[in-house]
Amino acid sequence: MEASKVSAVILRGMFNFARLIGMNCFSLSKSNSGIMVMKEAPIRSSGWKWIFVICHLVILVLYICGYAFWIMERDEFISYFLQWKHLLLAVPCYMWAVLVQHFRANQVIRLFNRYMRLWRRVRAMTKRKKTGFGGGRELILIVFWLACQGHEVYFIFGKFQCTNWKCVMGWFCYTYVLFASHMMMRINFVWYLSVGVLCSEINGYVATEMSNLKYPQRYRLRKSLPIYRELSSIATTFQDMFNEYLFFSLMQTFFYITVFSYEMIYFMTLHDYIMWSLLVKILLDLLHVSLAVQGAVDSFKGIRELHFEMSGFGESEEWQRNADIFLCFLNQNKFEVRLFGLFDISLERFLITASGIITYLIFIIQCVYQFNSLETVANY
Repeated sequence: MEASKVSAVILRGMFNFARLIGMNCFSLSKSNSGIMVMKEAPIRSSGWKWIFVICHLVILVLYICGYAFWIMERDEFISYFLQWKHLLLAVPCYMWAVLVQHFRANQVIRLFNRYMRLWRRVRAMTKRKKTGFGGGRELILIVFWLACQGHEVYFIFGKFQCTNWKCVMGWFCYTYVLFASHMMMRINFVWYLSVGVLCSEINGYVATEMSNLKYPQRYRLRKSLPIYRELSSIATTFQDMFNEYLFFSLMQTFFYITVFSYEMIYFMTLHDYIMWSLLVKILLDLLHVSLAVQGAVDSFKGIRELHFEMSGFGESEEWQRNADIFLCFLNQNKFEVRLFGLFDISLERFLITASGIITYLIFIIQCVYQFNSLETVANY
């Protein structure tokens, strides 16, 4: 089976799994014209909507109460402070999932169906009956991303040591809130990966057509300019809807490193492979999102390079005018993922962050060894 088809099967399976566990209220089905569209799941009709909202809020309240009581039992002040901050970051990430599913579902559906129409336009323009998603690079990223999600599931179920129904209920609420609060990272990974794939297909088509300067090729190239504009508009709409939630999700991810590292220092668990695997998993989650965003950004940069080649096509004033207008559009709509105007997401930013995290972990190792040495000397 081709890599693109395997990637498509994995993504479709993850979509259905999210529906199964109640974190996805959307469904994919074919319309009367045979076109694949997204719509709200029938069970999420207005009559059932508030029942699902109440269930999600009850889970959140039980999670907050259980986690708050557990925090109150912590004697160490720093741990007490860190756990409260963790709770305060988890709540808005979870509420975003509820907000999107039940109150912004129509906006998400319109955006997705608009995006799917653009995919169909590109496939029709290239006249290829291509199925699947991306190529080998995308498959490798998806497989590693899926492995990280499997590690998270393994860690959660490894913590299942309940003997009564209250403990089971607390574990279920904790697991559900944890999965829901991480949903933003998963959505952004798949989104920007798909944007990079779509943009690469358009660039490949334009580069192929540019090899022939005949008028029909120029006419088809002219049709590609509105597609670039539409893709940029869709990407901007997505960022306007979800960038603030991605910011909170990233802050929560970074905060996990602080909590886990402090636990390693306080409990002297330097050789705990589970803690180290969690830290590696967090870094890989950040790497996956950074690579997906970087791929989309690089594809958009390829548009600018192709523009300079297209601008010299023929002697048509109309074509030159269209190319100049498109260049102005690219200058005004530079593609980047910048959160609250504070920082952008890129591979370079990830490398800087990862180097800082590794330095911090080395400091932790030194602290633990120093504390162990002092404890050994004190025992003597």
